[in-house]
Amino acid sequence: MLRVGGSGEVHSKGRTARLGVDCTVVLPVDRHHQIFNVGPQPPEILGAFAATPVVTLQPDGVALELPWRS
Repeated sequence: MLRVGGSGEVHSKGRTARLGVDCTVVLPVDRHHQIFNVGPQPPEILGAFAATPVVTLQPDGVALELPWRS
């Protein structure tokens, strides 16, 4: 995952990592995580996935429809 704008945090397995411009985050397959905006502007994030489909869930467990097809 490469952040291209804004600022944020990724939370996973009880750990928190700050995201800044030109930051790269690599997560293992099936690692549950959440990305939070911590700045005044929405973060701009580019993600690369090793497989499809990508299942994305909201915090309450409801599936989130993604704006692309696998």
